Amino acid sequence: MNIWGQIWPKAVYLVCNYSPKGNWWGHAPYKPGRPCSACPPSFGGGCRENLCYRGM
Repeated sequence: MNIWGQIWPKAVYLVCNYSPKGNWWGHAPYKPGRPCSACPPSFGGGCRENLCYRGM
């Protein structure tokens, strides 16, 4: 992976999917609380490794 002009052969690209979108100064990109306590209904209550999960 090319990171600012340097090649990092063992780099991992990690993406966080925060919803709703937005990273605003003074606001956290998450809600404090119990893991998976605010998963959307479309996920059917699925929780995997403390993250909302929608199984196929």
